[in-house]
Amino acid sequence: DWAVEENQLINTVRYPIYSRLDLRIDRRYIYDNWSLVLFLDFWNVLFRDNIWGYQYNSNGTIEEVLQFQAMPIGGVSFEF
Repeated sequence: DWAVEENQLINTVRYPIYSRLDLRIDRRYIYDNWSLVLFLDFWNVLFRDNIWGYQYNSNGTIEEVLQFQAMPIGGVSFEF
């Protein structure tokens, strides 16, 4: 048998507010049967500390696990 008391606070704690801004620049070269895409991404340009999750240590402490602060990413994509 499994029962939940009505006055228990289950799933009432939420993560803090999440805020992030990503920017992307694309340059597309179109050829007859295919295209080439060069791109440059900037993740989290606001440099916000967004929580990914929590780490529960064996000594009873809880640590916040943060996402990446800011990250530039570049690449090449071929489309057929």
